[in-house]
Amino acid sequence: MPVPQIGIISNDATLKDVIDALARFQKQLLYMTDNGIDTANMLEAGGWIVTPGQLASEDGKVGMSTVDSAADDIRFWAGDLITGTPTFYVTKSGLMVAQNANIKGIIEALAGHIGGFTITTDKLYSDSGAGIIQGGTLRSGPDNTDRLEFTGGKFAGYTSSGAKTGLYFDIGTVAGTGIADLKLYHNDSELLVFYDNIDSYTIRPGTGSSSMRIGTIGKTLYLQGSIDLGTSTATGKVQYAGHADSSDSSSSADSVDWSNVTNHPNPTTTPLMDGTGAIGSSGKYAYSDHRHPTDTSRAPVDSPAFIGTPTAPTAPTGTNSTQIATTAFVAQGFASKTIPAWTSITLASGWSNLGGGYATTAYYKDDLSIVHLKGDVANGTISGSVAAFTLPAGYRPSETQMRGLLTFSGGTPVLGRLLIMSNGNCFIDNGANSAVSLDGISFRAEL
Repeated sequence: MPVPQIGIISNDATLKDVIDALARFQKQLLYMTDNGIDTANMLEAGGWIVTPGQLASEDGKVGMSTVDSAADDIRFWAGDLITGTPTFYVTKSGLMVAQNANIKGIIEALAGHIGGFTITTDKLYSDSGAGIIQGGTLRSGPDNTDRLEFTGGKFAGYTSSGAKTGLYFDIGTVAGTGIADLKLYHNDSELLVFYDNIDSYTIRPGTGSSSMRIGTIGKTLYLQGSIDLGTSTATGKVQYAGHADSSDSSSSADSVDWSNVTNHPNPTTTPLMDGTGAIGSSGKYAYSDHRHPTDTSRAPVDSPAFIGTPTAPTAPTGTNSTQIATTAFVAQGFASKTIPAWTSITLASGWSNLGGGYATTAYYKDDLSIVHLKGDVANGTISGSVAAFTLPAGYRPSETQMRGLLTFSGGTPVLGRLLIMSNGNCFIDNGANSAVSLDGISFRAEL
């Protein structure tokens, strides 16, 4: 009988037994070659190779092992040989590695990685620094504890009893507008609201608070920019420490600068005028008992002085007629106001005061708006284009003025000229420069 080939189908029962035996032997040889396993006590059962301490598939890529060494030995594996890189395995310490696993239920992890995040015993952090935890509600603690919560467009703090406390932010406070509110709560009581009304922010007391204070006793509060207290018809009042009402009587303040405050309430009493100056103490906005001294700079001119003595009335003898008294006194005239002080003239480069006891250059304006000049100068350039000096606004003519000057060349008198321009420039354009006298020059200033 010819030797049958492995794999040839035969109806001979003896031949089939031989073929099966050869096939099993071939598999065992391959398994031993791939895994380096001793053939002693090895057998095959339904496609599984059984050896001491191990049960594995014929290709060795699925199995379990009872081998116990000093290492964390693999107990179950799949996807590759136990000595290779199986995609799933469980070690004797309970470590499980499963690639592309879909795990449901409760996960408790004290270390490792999930997504782009690293797990430690007390935190979860992004490996790249840019990870995102998205969706649901994020809480800093469980229910019935003090905690913070992030959910949707809201951020809030809660006490263990569930009352809002601390900051509260809601991006959708006003439905459909995108306007957000930032609020401050205490046990569900709304204390303070920062309200975004598109073009500006409004800070107002919350519904749970009757008033709002900014600042504290002994500290400085700085407000920069314009401060608008509302329209002129607004009710209420502006209070500040030491000058508000009886509830703040223990506080104090040195001063209040109203220079940047608009529409503050009008005082209800009229300040006193004229008299001896006095510091007010009433605490009203205008300090109604503050007394201003008499404004002598705007007082009427002195009354005219009179000289002479009136004569007694006389009447003809034997008549009852009365003669009107004659007044032999006459008005002496009005007393003049004090003459203003001289103001020094700043001379252009090259010109200087003559010195040697001669008058220095200066100017003043009297009550009739007449500007008076004085002084003697020398050494500058005689020029119609370079000003010798310039007078300030309020001390200039409305039109160009021309005045004659007494000048000297050495000791010889020379007639000169001074041009006084409407812009205040003054030119010495004729004469000599050994000495120039401005004494007696005057003109009417611009009104």
